[in-house]
Amino acid sequence: MHAIERAIRSSWSAETSDHPDHWRPDNPARMQCGTTAFVLRDLLGGDIVVAQTVGTDPQEHHSWNRFPSGFEMDLTRDQFLEPPELLECEIPEETLVELFGAQADLLRSRVLELLATTNR
Repeated sequence: MHAIERAIRSSWSAETSDHPDHWRPDNPARMQCGTTAFVLRDLLGGDIVVAQTVGTDPQEHHSWNRFPSGFEMDLTRDQFLEPPELLECEIPEETLVELFGAQADLLRSRVLELLATTNR
């Protein structure tokens, strides 16, 4: 699990961001939640959880993973200075793919490459 987390965190960039214009290297987890959730689901299974962040304008969303055991993993939680109030919501899979699919594909390929080189 630690190898996957390290590979994901070291693969983040503006190109893997949900919103490349808002990504900053001094807060690398910022705007990586959708793509990261996709990659974790592909690697470990489970579900992507999406929530609206209360009080943001325009309305922002945050994503993380929930596994069948109930365990939740949020590798991008540290993007927030203060944890936001979150209201879970439903967003169709097709919309998520449209929003994050290309960036998630890039992140996935970087992560798999790093995992392959560390497992040699």
